[in-house]
Amino acid sequence: TVHLDAGEYILMFHIHSLQGGDVEVYGVAATGNTLPDYTAMASDGAVLGYSQLPTTAGADQPVSFTVPAEGADVTIGWVYNTAINPGHGLVNYRMSGIDLYRN
Repeated sequence: TVHLDAGEYILMFHIHSLQGGDVEVYGVAATGNTLPDYTAMASDGAVLGYSQLPTTAGADQPVSFTVPAEGADVTIGWVYNTAINPGHGLVNYRMSGIDLYRN
């Protein structure tokens, strides 16, 4: 969680690898100090921006969002569901980095 001044931002998620099966992953920026459940991306009022992240190694995915005029504490991260295809065992979804840019 970080305090951000009002303005437009872009998060860039850099995907390293995926091993072990299917996974549904979302990159997200939300006000406050928690992240929503993966099923609530579109309906949670705290979500400032989100995007489903790719499962391709080496891929990058931007997430754009706007912080309101008064600024806000924003939690940045990813949420996921590994139960899409049960029976694959452990899922290893790795990021090589996340960058935050202010427009």
